[in-house]
Order: sequence, then structure tokens, then C-alpha cells
Amino acid sequence: MSKTCSACGQVKPTTQFYKRSASKDGLQNHCKPCSNERIARKRANNREYMRSYMKTEAGKTSVRRHRLKKNYGITLDDFDSLLAKQEFSCACCGTKNPKGSSNQWHVDHCHQTGEVRGLLCNACNIGIGCLGDNLQGIRNALYYLERHYNGYT
Repeated sequence: MSKTCSACGQVKPTTQFYKRSASKDGLQNHCKPCSNERIARKRANNREYMRSYMKTEAGKTSVRRHRLKKNYGITLDDFDSLLAKQEFSCACCGTKNPKGSSNQWHVDHCHQTGEVRGLLCNACNIGIGCLGDNLQGIRNALYYLERHYNGYT
């Protein structure tokens, strides 16, 4: 199947068009190269506006919503529901304060399947990541601490 780009006038395969559910054929009117060029031009012309927008709460929420969907396949509502299910605490250590430079909860996920496991505080997220994000890394650390435990808590 093919389609004519309304920007450059060339007939191109439909794979050269981004999806758009609002259109009859489910595709955008501009081909991917024309669409990318248009967006790059728009961003260049509105650079200062975008910088100031990204500092607002609406801008931050927009970026957060996009990253959650892109990186983990969840919505902001899914994130909020998961946090409420965890009683607004870390799924690993139970702290109510996520800490870290962003002071936000981290989405813990399986790197093989992409499945979201829970929300973690900064310390638990870093700890699990540094230990290899696997059970053997955690077991090695536990074994090490057990060997060197002197009765102090």
C-alpha cells in the first residue's frame, strides 16, 4: 500500500508514515522525514518557550507521563495505584521517604521481561541495581554480611 505525502507530494509506502488514530486511514498526512523536519523546525523556533514550559508543573508532569509509558508501559494512574497499594512506601524496605536527588519513587522492573515489580526508594533501587538485579547478587551480599556479622545492629 502507498500514500501521498501532503508536504513533499511524493508517493511513499504506508510504512513511511506515522500512525494517527484520528485519521480515516490511521496514518498521518506527512511522511516520516517531512514530519521529523517539521517538528525539528518547531522545536528550534520555540526553544526558549519549551525550556520555560519544562520547568512548570505541567511540563514536568507531561515528561513524567511520557517516560512512564515509554519505559515501563504504565500510566500515571497505574503508578499512583501501585504506590497506594504499597501504602505510599518502598516495596523493599518500607520507608515513606524516597530520598535521592529527585526525591521520587523509582519503578523497579525485570530487565528481561520488562514487568514492573514495584516502586522503590532511591537506596533500594541503587542497591538492587549494583548487586546485579538478580538473586545471586543479593545472596552473595547476604552471605558476605552473615560471615562478617559481629552481633551489631
